[in-house]
This record gives sequence, structure tokens and C-alpha cells, in this order.
Amino acid sequence: MSIPRFHLPVPLTVAATLNLPEAAAHHAARVLRLRNGDAVTLFNGQGGEYAARITAIGKHDVTVAIERHDPVERESPLPVTLVQAVSSANAWISPSRRPWNWV
Repeated sequence: MSIPRFHLPVPLTVAATLNLPEAAAHHAARVLRLRNGDAVTLFNGQGGEYAARITAIGKHDVTVAIERHDPVERESPLPVTLVQAVSSANAWISPSRRPWNWV
């Protein structure tokens, strides 16, 4: 199993102990069923990743201890362009409303 990655929108430092945000804590504890001592990777989008371990799991929170910083970048070096086309309301007529029948 690969080590799960979690985005934390806070400054991260080595040897810090912090709680995961509510959604990430729920995903770690209830969906992935991680346990105390399991490894996780944290990142904040400001460079690199932080290796951490789960130190406590509560009913609504998960506490992690950051062990080390890895200066690796996982972001794609390729530029990405997102294009969305909006069709007009009359572009599609459902088969039941067509005046013609094509088989």
C-alpha cells in the first residue's frame, strides 16, 4: 500500500506536532482506517513533502508528528490548460421529442 498524502494549508516544520483538518482526519481514520504509528506524507504547496507519523487518533481528530522534510516536487512540469465548452439549450433534442425517427 502506498503512503497516503494529505494537503495542509498551514506552514509545516520538522519536529512539529499538529492536528489534521477535519476532512483529512475523517479520511485518514474512517476511510483509510489508518492507525497509530502509520506513516503519512504532508504537503502545503510551498515546496517539498513532509514525512510524518500518526501519533493519536480521536473521535474527530488525528494528530501527526512531522519527522523530516523531503525537497521533492510532485507537481507536473507540463503546462495544463483547462477548456470548457457550454452548449446551447437547443443543441440536443431528446429522442422522445424529435419530429423525425432515425433508426
